Amino acid sequence: MDMELRLFKLEQENRAIKAKLKRQKMANDLALEQQKMANDLAIFKLELALKRQQTEHEIRMVKMELEHQKFQARLVFEKLTIENQKLSIENQRLTTKTQKLTLEIQKLTLENDQLRMEKEANKSEKGFNYFFGGSSSSQNVPSSSYGTHSTNSFNLSSNFSSLGGWCDAEEQTMASPQ
Repeated sequence: MDMELRLFKLEQENRAIKAKLKRQKMANDLALEQQKMANDLAIFKLELALKRQQTEHEIRMVKMELEHQKFQARLVFEKLTIENQKLSIENQRLTTKTQKLTLEIQKLTLENDQLRMEKEANKSEKGFNYFFGGSSSSQNVPSSSYGTHSTNSFNLSSNFSSLGGWCDAEEQTMASPQ
C-alpha cells in the first residue's frame, strides 16, 4: 500500500513537472516573440533613421540598442534553455524512480503470489496428512518386509479414533514398534 502511495505521488510530481515544462515552453515562446518584436522595432528605427538621413550619432545609438536587445535575447534564451534542462533532468529522475517502484511492486506481487501458492500447498498437504496419516515415507514400513506381505505398523483406523486428528495418528505410528 505504501509503495502504491509513493508511486502515485511520484506520478503526480511527474505530471506537475510536465505541466511546468509546458508552461515554461509557452513563456519561452512568448519571450522570444517579444524579443523578435523588439528587434523588428529596432530595425525599423534604424531604417527610419537611415531614410531621414539622421546623423551618424543617431544611427550608432540605434545600432547599439539593437545589439543590446540581441544580447538580452541571447541571455533570456540561454536562461530558459538551462531551466528547461533542469526540469527535463528532474522529470527523468522521477521517471526512473517511478520505474524502480513499479518493478519493486511487481517483485512484491510475485513474492506474495508465491507465498499464497506455498500456503495453499501446505493446506493441501495438511489435509492429506489428516486423512492418510502423513506422507508415504512416514508409514514406518520395515525395510526387511520389502517385497513380502507383512503387515504395516501404520493403522488407518487410528486416524479416526479421536477428534485429535492426524497428530494422534502420527504419535501412535511413531510409538508402535516396527
